[in-house]
Amino acid sequence: MPFTLRLTSKAKTQLAKLDSKTARRISAKLFWLAEHGASIKHEALAGDLIGAFKLRVGDYRAIYRVNEDLRVILVEKIGHRRDVYKR
Repeated sequence: MPFTLRLTSKAKTQLAKLDSKTARRISAKLFWLAEHGASIKHEALAGDLIGAFKLRVGDYRAIYRVNEDLRVILVEKIGHRRDVYKR
């Protein structure tokens, strides 16, 4: 059973600012994540982002949280790897 994919308003804005090719690649990978989220090992983050996970798409990252009970993946941030981990 796939997860439901949700994006925060911040993540939607960040995705909309990207060039269309990059945005399509990230969107495709996010939908893949929602479909296969139960069977993959999520890459956990530390520090200020403890409890969150990262999805790598080339030089871009999506920072997300997983709610197993509700079967929801909430994408909090999307951006270039040099910027996405900053507050």
